[in-house]
Amino acid sequence: MPVNNRLNMWLPGGLKNPAIRFAQGRYTLRMPAQGVDGVAQILLETPALPTIRAMEAYRAVLLFMLAGVIGLGVLAAELLSRMITQPLMQLGKNGQALSHTIGSGETLQLPRSRIVEFQQLSNLLEEMATELSSAFKRLRHTHSNLEREVEQRTKALASSNDLLSSVLDAASDFAIIVTDTQGVIKLFNQGAENMLGYAADEVVGLHTPMLFHDTDEVGPTAYGNQQKCRVYLNPL
Repeated sequence: MPVNNRLNMWLPGGLKNPAIRFAQGRYTLRMPAQGVDGVAQILLETPALPTIRAMEAYRAVLLFMLAGVIGLGVLAAELLSRMITQPLMQLGKNGQALSHTIGSGETLQLPRSRIVEFQQLSNLLEEMATELSSAFKRLRHTHSNLEREVEQRTKALASSNDLLSSVLDAASDFAIIVTDTQGVIKLFNQGAENMLGYAADEVVGLHTPMLFHDTDEVGPTAYGNQQKCRVYLNPL
């Protein structure tokens, strides 16, 4: 079997296995003999087995190099994956505790990354968390001040109410009666008790002033005021 113009390869016949045929074959090289009298050409012959073994060894080296390249690629992909996923996982963990961190006024510490986009995202989240934490502190301070102010106003109102009740109760020479819009008595001081003969707990929230007024007297007065004011007046 010619390989080129000078090199031929002889393969034995009767063998179906190509590997065995090539292993038992021979390479023949024909070269012209120059300057040698009586010799036309030089014939060189060598077994093909060493060449095949050298080619197989070279193929094994190529396979080993390919496996090394693939292994390095897998390792590089794993390292790159960790560089990408670890900051994201850490951001996720910190995000779960974000509300507690902001509510407690603590400083949010996010992981650093060599990847520019992740670092920019981390910086942005830290800035947002800091602003929210400051706003929450101000809101909590305002709420505390508001509660304190409401408490002070409530105490002041209670004190004023007690003072007013004391003043009204002390005015025993004057009958002071207060009703709501429906005419039901809401305040009945000591002077009213002395003048009208009713105790406060007997009338407050239970009766109207009609309890101690004469209907025949109230009716004409209400009618006169109604004509004067042009407004309907209920005599209770």
